[in-house]
Order: sequence, then structure tokens, then C-alpha cells
Amino acid sequence: RLRDLAQSEGYVIVGAHYRNYPVRKVPGIIEDVKRCFAWIRAKGPELFGAEPDRMVVCGGSAGGYLTMMCGLVIDPKPAGLVPYWGYGDVDGDWYTKPHYLNRPRVKLEECTRPDGRFDAAKSYLYFRQNGLWTSKVTGFDPATERDKLTPYCPVRMVTPSYPPTFMIHGTADNDVPYQRSVDMQAKLQENKVWNHFVTVKGGGHGCRGHEELFLNAHPFINYHLSGGESAS
Repeated sequence: RLRDLAQSEGYVIVGAHYRNYPVRKVPGIIEDVKRCFAWIRAKGPELFGAEPDRMVVCGGSAGGYLTMMCGLVIDPKPAGLVPYWGYGDVDGDWYTKPHYLNRPRVKLEECTRPDGRFDAAKSYLYFRQNGLWTSKVTGFDPATERDKLTPYCPVRMVTPSYPPTFMIHGTADNDVPYQRSVDMQAKLQENKVWNHFVTVKGGGHGCRGHEELFLNAHPFINYHLSGGESAS
């Protein structure tokens, strides 16, 4: 969804990969993200013509969460953030209480494949069906260690210096509730941070079938990458 824009405007896209659970938990994942941006700043100008002072971060779902986290942990801050169907907390009821109970229940032993490898998809379902996802992926107990989780909850950490943010979320998202972006927008507005929120009516997780609405983010990206000088 961003490749055509990058080609037409001459932008560079860098895919940021990170080690996931069980190799890394959220604190380690955030460190991976920080190292990625440090690498872009140190190596990007020479390797691929990066301009580190002009970066917009985009990501969907868990990537949307990490996009929001970039507004807290990346210094200097990105010029703008575009979280698609993201979330600003990792310890709300939506994550800590059993979910996906309408699907066949996954057993603990199914989280390991016959070859001994970790099965990420089945583990995700097992942890969510049993209300264990937050404690497993963060390493903290949401019932007793809320203060330790707060630094990893952008919705509780927004300040007036948070980057401009453009959000997209579907009202029928059954994985990351639409309310997560509603709450984030309210916090941004409370702190007078520039923001725009595209509501996709009836859109599920990923907003398939509504891809044309993603284009609404392009003027925002253009403005913050080219200082408002883009012909687009």
C-alpha cells in the first residue's frame, strides 16, 4: 500500500523486522525497534540515501502498536506516525480476558509442532483463549504489575511532544477492537497532538475490501516527508 507512493515520490521504504515471542518479549522487541532506527541513522545515508531527519513510521496491528511506541522511544522523534488498526495498550480487558472463545479451543500441547518448533498461530489463539497473552508476551502480570506495563502503553504515555499521528481502523475488527484507536485519538486530542482518524465502517482486522481508504494517509506522509512541498 506504500510502494506506489514511494516510487512516485522518491521515498525509501525500510522494512523493520524484530524478534518475536518466545525469542523476545515486549521489552526486548522495543529494543530491537530502537536498534533498527539507530542503524538507519548510522548506515542509511551511505547505504541507501536515507535522510534520517525525515522519517514516517507505518505499521499494522502489532506493527501499529510498535508504530505508536516509536513516538515514545525513538529519539529524535519520527516526523509522523501511521498506525493501521493498532493499539495503545497491552493490558486492557480486551487483551487480558479470554477471547476467541467462539473458535475451537487450542490445547497447550498444540503450541508445539511435531518437529519441536514453536507454532506461533496456535500459541496466539491458546494464550488469547485463556487470557494469558499479556503476561506471556510482556513478562509482566497485568493484575499486579500495571506500573511496569505503563511504559509499554502509548495511550498512557502521550505528551504534547508526541508526533503527528494518522490512524485507520475498522469498526468490525474482532482482533484489535476499534475502541483502541478511539481511545488513542482521545488521548492525542487531550494533549493537543495533531491527529486524524479514518473510521472504516464494517471493516474487519486488516480492513480488506476497503484498501482505497488507505490512500487517505498519503497526503499526510507526503507532508511530513517533503515538508509540504510535494506536488501530490
